[in-house]
Amino acid sequence: MIQVYCYADFNGRRIVDVLRHAATGQPRNASRLQDAQVFPMLDRLVQTNLGEGELKLGLLKASASVEMHRVHRHNFSHWVIRRVKGANAFAMFSMNSKEAERRDGVALDPEEAKFGVLALDGFDKEVEKLKEHTDYLATIAAQFERQIDSLRAHIASRRMAN
Repeated sequence: MIQVYCYADFNGRRIVDVLRHAATGQPRNASRLQDAQVFPMLDRLVQTNLGEGELKLGLLKASASVEMHRVHRHNFSHWVIRRVKGANAFAMFSMNSKEAERRDGVALDPEEAKFGVLALDGFDKEVEKLKEHTDYLATIAAQFERQIDSLRAHIASRRMAN
């Protein structure tokens, strides 16, 4: 799960860089964005710079899916996860106060751990959907990078029309 999210993040940053560079000429610096900033930035750039159509809808849908699953990325990277014996679930534990507080707004005392249960019914299907969206982002990022001149022209023509 972490690797799928990292791949999505990588390709989201590529798209942000190309769109921003094509639209404004700004240097590519999406590597400086925090994780939580990548897909909201991608959404803004797509909304601003792409016309209506399948590409815009596809990117917005992929972005929304990645954002929706970001909590699981944090679960798997900042929490101890163990399979619950005899159940289709994971038990999660953390002593990371910041991560624990994100879940329910309650800060941990230094000697405490927070736990949760992640039911796995349907989880494998969600991971497959996330992989599909991530592959889509990779495909579009590569297309944008190969066709930056036509992307720049598209953005300029949209601006002139508005």
